[in-house]
Amino acid sequence: MKKILLLLIWLLPAMAFAQIETSVAGFYQLSGSRRIVYNFNQGWRFHRGDAAGADAKNFDDSRWQIVCAPHTVQLEPTEASGCRNYQGIAWYRKHFIVPKDMAGKNVFVHFEAIMGKQSIYVNGRLVKEHLGGYLPITIDLTQEGVLAGDNCLIAVKADNSDDGNYPPGKKQTALDFCYHGGMYRDVWLIGKSPVAMTDAIESGKVAGGGVFIHYGEISDKSARMLMNVEVGNATSSSAKVSVLAKIKDRNGKTVKMVKAPLTVNAKGQGVAELRADINKPQLWSPESPYLYDAINP
Repeated sequence: MKKILLLLIWLLPAMAFAQIETSVAGFYQLSGSRRIVYNFNQGWRFHRGDAAGADAKNFDDSRWQIVCAPHTVQLEPTEASGCRNYQGIAWYRKHFIVPKDMAGKNVFVHFEAIMGKQSIYVNGRLVKEHLGGYLPITIDLTQEGVLAGDNCLIAVKADNSDDGNYPPGKKQTALDFCYHGGMYRDVWLIGKSPVAMTDAIESGKVAGGGVFIHYGEISDKSARMLMNVEVGNATSSSAKVSVLAKIKDRNGKTVKMVKAPLTVNAKGQGVAELRADINKPQLWSPESPYLYDAINP
């Protein structure tokens, strides 16, 4: 039985006041977290069009173009709607060595978005297929047996052809805009503890997975903050954890701290439920429009 403390910090004001690096799509790193994050945008090899065998680890991609994400399959003029932009298959491949500081971590590659339909391969093995170009995709390298110090190959087959199975669902000739192709948002290599908060998208639960924050019993004087935090346990034994939430104002001052114990079964998930009652002076901030408007109708 393991005892672990998970720290959740929720900033009431907008993240614009925080001096942290952000991505195009909004991903940000957590200062003081045990999570390791590497920018994974550089060093992708790219081929526009299909390429037989490009999923294999020993495929020769030495003549492919070297690109950096965010990337689109083809530069287009300002007005490229009406199916005048490139539509079809494109491939991305990346050779890398998993950093040694990832030892003991669960290692993931997080794509913020890839347009269209995707097939993703790790060392020649198909690990995920995904439909849609607007939600992130995460692949678990640890689950595929990849360890710190290993040589690894990730291959991505992307296709932005018309397809009714994913939004917008219509042919581009019927639209007044075009959806470009490729790996058009940032990519991250992430290492986190085997017992950690889950990924909200990968968890696949309505109003659940990861951190879900909502509010109840709102009045002109106070509001109740409700936090559901899902914790995953990738180890083979149960884990006892404590989930701690610090609620801070725009100046970084802690206005409330709540804690909840949780036991997470081996290879399972558990949800910690936390509640914090905050008064109006603590909530008020022009940079917190949702909270401010809620108690100032």
